[in-house]
Amino acid sequence: MGILPLIALGGLILVLHRGGASVRESVLRGALLFGVVVALGTEALSAMSALEIVPVLILWLGVLAGVAVQWWRLRSAGVVRRRPTFDLREGVLLGAISVPVILTAIIAIVSAPNTWDGMTYHMSRVTHWMSDQTLAPYATNIDRQLWLNPWSEFLVLHLQLLDFGADRLANMVQWLGYVGSLVAVADVTCSLGGTLRHALFAALLVACMPTAIVQSTSTQTDLVATFWITCGVALALRQVRVPSWGWRSMIWLGLATGLAVSAKGTAYFFVPWWILVFLGPALREKRWGFTLRAVGVIGACFLVLNAGQLYRNLAVYHNPFGSPVTQRLLRLSPLTVGTAISSLIVHASLQLATPWQAVNHFVMQAIAALHASVLDIDLRQLYPYFGGFRIIPLSVHEDVAGSPLHFLLGLVATGVVVLQRRKHPRLLRYLAAVWLGYLLLAMMVRWQPFAARFQLPTLVLLSPAVALSLLGPAPRARIILLLSIALAAVPALLTNETRPMLPVAAKQSRRVPRVFLASREDQYFAARPSLEASYQRAADDLAQAGCRFVALKSGYDSAEYPLWALVRSRGLNVQFQHVQVENASRDWLPATVPGPPCAYLAIEQPRDRRPPPPLTAMTLVWRDGVIALWR
Repeated sequence: MGILPLIALGGLILVLHRGGASVRESVLRGALLFGVVVALGTEALSAMSALEIVPVLILWLGVLAGVAVQWWRLRSAGVVRRRPTFDLREGVLLGAISVPVILTAIIAIVSAPNTWDGMTYHMSRVTHWMSDQTLAPYATNIDRQLWLNPWSEFLVLHLQLLDFGADRLANMVQWLGYVGSLVAVADVTCSLGGTLRHALFAALLVACMPTAIVQSTSTQTDLVATFWITCGVALALRQVRVPSWGWRSMIWLGLATGLAVSAKGTAYFFVPWWILVFLGPALREKRWGFTLRAVGVIGACFLVLNAGQLYRNLAVYHNPFGSPVTQRLLRLSPLTVGTAISSLIVHASLQLATPWQAVNHFVMQAIAALHASVLDIDLRQLYPYFGGFRIIPLSVHEDVAGSPLHFLLGLVATGVVVLQRRKHPRLLRYLAAVWLGYLLLAMMVRWQPFAARFQLPTLVLLSPAVALSLLGPAPRARIILLLSIALAAVPALLTNETRPMLPVAAKQSRRVPRVFLASREDQYFAARPSLEASYQRAADDLAQAGCRFVALKSGYDSAEYPLWALVRSRGLNVQFQHVQVENASRDWLPATVPGPPCAYLAIEQPRDRRPPPPLTAMTLVWRDGVIALWR
């Protein structure tokens, strides 16, 4: 039953296409309707404390019934869609796109979730929602489980509930964002005046982007947000190309905007520019009524789709955007002209890494010298977190993987368009909006080694410009460009450091075998293999004791989800309750609990950590690695 939501998504797309929409339009609008069902359906069921298998099953059976009724109504409508045809070169491009799409689908299905963020908060929040049957706040030492934008985890929740608690489809959410981004970027390319060949080339660029590939098989949220953002861009450009003054265009863009923000907070930096692009035709023609209505509708859609999370954040943090403490740490401060220039430079450096440490060290020294001599800025003071500023070696690890070739191609394409601005006026305006989003991201988010993936929307949106400005008439240059793009994708496809198809990726973590050989329990610890023995021991002891309720004290960045997964695999339904919580969520301890905890589990805690009252009578059973078990 886990695939019911995916069947419903396919049904929505088919019905829209049957109703007369093009393939690209059907995919984008079908996905938007699907996103609304996931968001509002989850919030509605949560309000009734009904986040469990039967209500979720009824929800998706209802969607499928509606799809079936609409399909039956359209059967006799007589709408005939011309099937797309491809010449040999277009067929080759389509075949090249299918290779990474198929390989990443296989990896996503075979692999267990093992993204470190997934182990700490993405997947952990899903298990808490399943246990509580509601999205209501709860006390947790890992408060990112509470305040970060939740849409991707909403869909994981539905897939997991319908699969009887299994997480076999959890990685597919990002994969759907990956495939959707290919369709959306092709639509953007066509709206900018490109041919089908240009559109397929732009999609191939995204399909072979290392950052996108390693993200597509994970439980991160960057690709999902990128897809919704690109949907909004496609809708805005459709309005520019063929202005529509009705309500539908406003609503579609409002849904894309609301879903983008619901997926990831970095969407705030990208969506404003495309709302302005959408309003451009109305502003030029002085249609003030349409402009006001559009702003109201887009704002209303945003609020409807995000009201639940904004309210929960207000309840816990008295701030709609979540933890003010974390936001202050991540925000660039002070924001001056000098620090703004610095932030642009160090953000760009995330996409300029090489495999050679000597080269990376030289680049870092050059950046440090530039800051000291020209900007009069101490890099250590401006970027004190995450080990300080440095050039991360070129990697295929999902946390830090960049896409240097794609970034450089985007810069070259931008330069070509600027030099040939009379030839590409529409493309010049498009690129201005793309780079404004990148600029706002760099201004608002302090450098961190993980920020390369935050730039994914920029890299994806640069692809149409690369296709339109660099796919020239020279056959040899085209072949070299295509081969370079394909080669750049190979390491990310085959040697992902936590989900490798080949054993090469195991060179940095020798206990990470290929995805087809590793057990599912081993794969949970691919990012930190040294943790597995302690977690396995804890799960074995809890299962042997028949524990149903466990008090948990963890660090801010501890892996909680493997505990839930391991005890579940042993046939035990355990509820973990965070205790000794020191953040704002400490006031959200549950009013009722299943009973006194049968154990106290401390993860990554000082040796003098003891169980809190009323658990002080418990004694230490064992301490192994990062875990201590008390009973």
